[in-house]
Amino acid sequence: MKQEQQTRDSAFQQDLEKSYGSEMAEQLGEIMAKYSQKDLALAQQPNLTQEEYYQQLLANKQAKHKEMVEALQKNGKSPQGLINVEDKQEREDIEKFKKAEEEGKRLPVVYEEKPEEKEKREKDNLRKAKEMYGEEFETRVKDIYRRHDEEAEKIKNDEEVSVGDKLEQLRQNDLKYNREIRVESSLAEMLKDSQDAPQQKADFEQHARPILSRMYEQIDKVRENDNLSKSQQEQQIKLIQEQAQRELNESY
Repeated sequence: MKQEQQTRDSAFQQDLEKSYGSEMAEQLGEIMAKYSQKDLALAQQPNLTQEEYYQQLLANKQAKHKEMVEALQKNGKSPQGLINVEDKQEREDIEKFKKAEEEGKRLPVVYEEKPEEKEKREKDNLRKAKEMYGEEFETRVKDIYRRHDEEAEKIKNDEEVSVGDKLEQLRQNDLKYNREIRVESSLAEMLKDSQDAPQQKADFEQHARPILSRMYEQIDKVRENDNLSKSQQEQQIKLIQEQAQRELNESY
């Protein structure tokens, strides 16, 4: 298990280096190593139930992500490269899970963190949303969380779908509603200092929302394309953003 973790961490750090260079990747690697040790230590705790074990693994994963994001921001770097690498690893993990399932192996799975941790995380995010863009934006994010959770429950309770397919559907559900939050964040930023009348703002949102939704969906597809180099991805994303900007400027 330790060798498998080291191989996994090494591949993760190599991907980080492509986005951030060797020095930053080394800093992130130190954070990763710390949490890998925590993960390995969990396996030595005989009193943990299987569900408790996998929930704690998930909690470690989220704490590691938060600490890495903070390290990147401290160094003036965007966390997007980290998010891309994490998503790549998650897609690979789901494919391994589905393959094992096809071979008749039954693997344990925990779909989400403990309810109290999820509630705390979402409250923190809603507080930040309100601080950044006000109550209306907070209300919109709260509605996105509600619809995301309702859809996730439907997926988890679908007895006709294999566990591997459920994991992929849940991943796609996360992407879908994360895109919605990005769209609403972009709209809020665009209109933050606007002096337009409420109806003018509403008209602009109606015009801009499908353009931004399409843009973020196309960007996600580019970022998931492992056949493209980082520079090719950046070039395609730039073209997508430029096209969206032209569409946003039409009639406005």
